[in-house]
Amino acid sequence: MEVFCINLDHLSYVKKFYTDIRGAYFLPSAGTSVLGKTNPNTGKIIEDIPFGKRPIDLLFCGNLIEQKHLGSVIESMDPEVGKIDRK
Repeated sequence: MEVFCINLDHLSYVKKFYTDIRGAYFLPSAGTSVLGKTNPNTGKIIEDIPFGKRPIDLLFCGNLIEQKHLGSVIESMDPEVGKIDRK
């Protein structure tokens, strides 16, 4: 498993206490410009990579909350907004 952290303190924590993880990396939150800055994972200057040359086709940045913990939240939503697949 690889982990991407949006907080450098959390990145340090993951690297220290979860040594079985294949890789842990810093991923700034969207909207934060990092071009021209130093990547803390590699020490290299961050440059823009054209979409056609990017090594990752799709990257999902989010968290996982088990659906059983969201039942009351989903039930309280407007029916049109709360439509999800309950498999």
